[in-house]
Amino acid sequence: MIENPEGFLHASSPDRWKLSFGEKLYGRDNDTKAFMDAANRVSSISNDPLFDSLATLIGRRREVVMVSGHSGAGKSRLVKSAGAFLEKRGWRLLRCKFDRVVHPEPLSILAYAFDEYFGSLAICPMPAFQDTAGSHLELQEMRKRLKSIIRPEGLEILTKHIPSLRLVLDETYSLGSVEVNETMMASLFGKLLQVISTRRTPVLFFVDDLQWADPLSLALLSALMRGAGVDLLSHQSGQVGSEDEINVMFVGSYRDNEVDSDHPVARVLRKLALDKTVNVTNISLSRFTLDILDEMLSDSLCMPIRRVRSLSHLVMQKTDGQPLHVIEFVQALTMDNLLTHSFARGWEWDADSIDICPMTDSVAELFSYKLQRLPKGVLLGLQILSCFGSQIDKHVIRFVANYDGENSVDITAAIDVALGKGLVEQAAQLVSFSHDMIQKAAIDSIPSHDIIPLLHKLAASLIKNASAVGESDSVLFVVVDLINRIGSDATSCPKQRMQYADLNLRAGTKSINVPDFVAAATYAECGITFLGADSWEIHYDVNLQLHEVAVLSHSVLSHFSSQHGNRDQLKKRIDAVFEHAKDFSDKFKTHCVWIKLLSITDLSRAIEESLKALEILGEPLDTADIDYNVVSDELSKLKEQFSGKRDKKFLSTNRLTECNKARAMKVMSSLTFYYHQRRSCLAAYVACQMMKITMTYGHCEDSAFGAAAFACALVNTLDDIDEGSAWGQSTLSLMNLYDKEALMSSIYGLLYGVVFIWKEPFQLQLEPLAQSIRSSFAKGEIEFAVINTITYVGRSFFSGKNIRVLIGEVEALARQHGNLFCNISSSDSSDKPVCNPLIQLHLTMAYNTLHDLQGATDTPEEEVSSPLEKVIFSNNDDIIKDTIETERYGVLQAVLSYQAIKLFMLRDMDSALQYTNMYIEHFATKDHHVKYSSIWNTFFEALITFHFMRQTGEEHYQVRGESALLKMREWSRHSDWNFKNKLLLIEAECYNTRKEFDKAAVCYESSIKYAQEHKFKPDEAIANELAGIFFFQRENYLTSCMFFLQSIQCYKTWGANAAARRVEDSMGDKFDSDLIQACQTEIASKLFADVSIETSSKKHHLDDQGVVTTTTT
Repeated sequence: MIENPEGFLHASSPDRWKLSFGEKLYGRDNDTKAFMDAANRVSSISNDPLFDSLATLIGRRREVVMVSGHSGAGKSRLVKSAGAFLEKRGWRLLRCKFDRVVHPEPLSILAYAFDEYFGSLAICPMPAFQDTAGSHLELQEMRKRLKSIIRPEGLEILTKHIPSLRLVLDETYSLGSVEVNETMMASLFGKLLQVISTRRTPVLFFVDDLQWADPLSLALLSALMRGAGVDLLSHQSGQVGSEDEINVMFVGSYRDNEVDSDHPVARVLRKLALDKTVNVTNISLSRFTLDILDEMLSDSLCMPIRRVRSLSHLVMQKTDGQPLHVIEFVQALTMDNLLTHSFARGWEWDADSIDICPMTDSVAELFSYKLQRLPKGVLLGLQILSCFGSQIDKHVIRFVANYDGENSVDITAAIDVALGKGLVEQAAQLVSFSHDMIQKAAIDSIPSHDIIPLLHKLAASLIKNASAVGESDSVLFVVVDLINRIGSDATSCPKQRMQYADLNLRAGTKSINVPDFVAAATYAECGITFLGADSWEIHYDVNLQLHEVAVLSHSVLSHFSSQHGNRDQLKKRIDAVFEHAKDFSDKFKTHCVWIKLLSITDLSRAIEESLKALEILGEPLDTADIDYNVVSDELSKLKEQFSGKRDKKFLSTNRLTECNKARAMKVMSSLTFYYHQRRSCLAAYVACQMMKITMTYGHCEDSAFGAAAFACALVNTLDDIDEGSAWGQSTLSLMNLYDKEALMSSIYGLLYGVVFIWKEPFQLQLEPLAQSIRSSFAKGEIEFAVINTITYVGRSFFSGKNIRVLIGEVEALARQHGNLFCNISSSDSSDKPVCNPLIQLHLTMAYNTLHDLQGATDTPEEEVSSPLEKVIFSNNDDIIKDTIETERYGVLQAVLSYQAIKLFMLRDMDSALQYTNMYIEHFATKDHHVKYSSIWNTFFEALITFHFMRQTGEEHYQVRGESALLKMREWSRHSDWNFKNKLLLIEAECYNTRKEFDKAAVCYESSIKYAQEHKFKPDEAIANELAGIFFFQRENYLTSCMFFLQSIQCYKTWGANAAARRVEDSMGDKFDSDLIQACQTEIASKLFADVSIETSSKKHHLDDQGVVTTTTT
């Protein structure tokens, strides 16, 4: 009454004569406040540079608001109301909505939010851009940010999903086939949000009706909310706080009565709640109370509360206080003349008649009642629209305008009438139902015997009219959604069934290219049902292709997708191909998938079947008498054969045209990987055979892999680093002859994991390794995804990537490799993801090591979110025991290195020596396995054995230490960057052991200097600690204390808080508090930045060759 006094004065305003509910949100004050508080946390950071810097330093939390409630509770209205207010404050709004009925093109729903925004920016209104300098500058600035933040290949991928982006970029990108995956799309959408959002213009990203989201979109949205998509495997991810975070508030809405504890949305919510980097605001919208309903009816009818109270009781009884139900029920009362208005008496109602009105179960019944009152043509028009979901593109409406020939209803006229009645809304290229309950009421009003014929007519009209203008691809997924709802049982015409199967094949193939393997599997399965089980002879080619799509999709989903696959269905499709394929060439693709899956659980069987396949293909391999000496001879002969003219001889060969030879090369690529897992010299032998085939028959894509494997063999087996590196560069040249992006998954892991490690800086190898992981996931290449992940994690750890960041990456990679690590030998449902034991073991050992070094955190144990919930073995000692028994030597090598290094850093020297001895036992004395050189194991073996030489005086420790020193000295010849600081620290320990203390002091200092310059934070921490121990033993306590303090700082910067606390505790036993305080003050004032170490009247330094020399002062 206070807000609208004139409306309450009898006959003073026409508003009093109309039923209007206005824009006010009744009973939502607390909900609106919670929403705005979250928005203020985003905008306050964005507008305060000082606070923004502090937030970045301590780790900014992303804001996520989840609005839940029953249908009609006002979820969308709350967000839109708050969004309109924020828009006036300079926010940018992006919005999209999932649909109950339609299964659209993969990622099209999320892409629509961006498409709508960029479309309005580039087109609406065009005169503003031409005449208004500010708008024109905004467009130019947006274009500049897009090109500076996103690479050209990323823009190409995005423009495929977001057509209006091309208008903003004002140029065409054409890069051919670009491999993408779920992680990459999350990263690209994240970067797009980074482009749109600035400190001055935060973004509200609203996603409505999450309960209907498809698995891929939900996974991508979750990644954006958690920041995983933006930060995962980024070249900046090793720098804590360096990422240019997006200023976005994510808002999702869902129906809580349709989301149980097992629903995908519920799982996402649990993960968000456990994520320390996300601040989740949950807003649950309840029903109206009687007091709120009194207020709403009082304002709507312009009557005092005391006069509407009796009506409120009646409405509450019929609607249970659900907001939309209330509104529609009251409007229905006016339509039935049970609520009327007269000039003389105002609003009146027939309480008795209302009381006996039948109670509707939901608001949908009221909408159905309203629709039945429409003219027949308008209702039929809305029924046709409802077949396409809650929102329909106008070009689809144009294509179905003549769906029934002369009997077609005028859909456009029906839309116009519905617009006037508020049943639909129109924006840009979309026509949307005002509420999805209206769409449901419309489609439910179609008689059951009419729905299938109507869908057939709409599908036929779309296919015919879109094909006539060359736009069939633009409506492919709309058509396929219609025909799959029709189903094979309702499609009797053989020609039509074949057409529908072929359309599903096209949709499945396009989905793989997104990639959306869930959608691809669905389309393949639907296509197969249209063909029928007995149609192999009639429709052989389409049947084979559909089965290949199904096999590939199910295999990827069953292994490492965040959505679970169906292993029973996978086996069924594989068996069908094996039964019906005409020859081995037709079953070859499926056979390759089958062997890859075998390798997960039975590596020996996978090797056996690969050798059988090579026999069939005419390239048999007899491995019975192949040993280390034979392999070395083969490598040496090939090396000599190519000597001096490597590139010319290899790259000048013709392209391989013989199909079976090309297939044999593909089998050999996988076989090389399987032998590599075994640390068997046969991996090098197979690589040699691939080189011979290439030289004899010509090169193919797999020749590049063969060359990379050959380069690895030269390094690992012949210890020829220079020749191996040269072959690595030749491999990169060969990749350029093919699709380089497609070859990354199989080749980069070998080159940057094994070959280039000896010459190029470790840190520069992380991005190529990350690219290889992305490519592996995109192509669904299980074995390469495994090995590339293992290599990337290990290299990141040893390169000194921040432990907290790396733990996050391990968790993200674990999710990508199967959501959660599931024990494959368990009796779980077949819908559980299969996770390769190899990846389980490697990520488990890495995760354990990282957490042990990180030490206890402030987060309560029950709040720690870990992907390692179901693992084969929970601790590293169990992994060691199993890998020795099963001869998984690759895993054993890694876990022994992790254990020795961790225990050395925690100064459990006896245990560290035990694991180092085990490493020597298994990898330095057995010729029948490849002598794998481990840089870090050699480094730590030297530090450990020199320590025990000083402790025990046993000469064999000195021998081992000096042997490791010689290896490091040789490796340093190839790369100062990677090895010099390590070499100097080993030399310092050696001089210390020999009691050449002056030289030791110089080497400690120089090792610290080079570790710092070359960004090896763990090495710097260790060198400082060992220097501290050295000077303490020399009774130079001030210098010792300084080095210990610097060691603590380095450990903390790296994230090894457990090691830092250990050093801190040891200092308390060594130094008094005054000395520690004095040293801390000196370090803080940077007085210790250039300390020169002098232990006598002689001064020692390193000359240009790295030799310790002495001068007298």
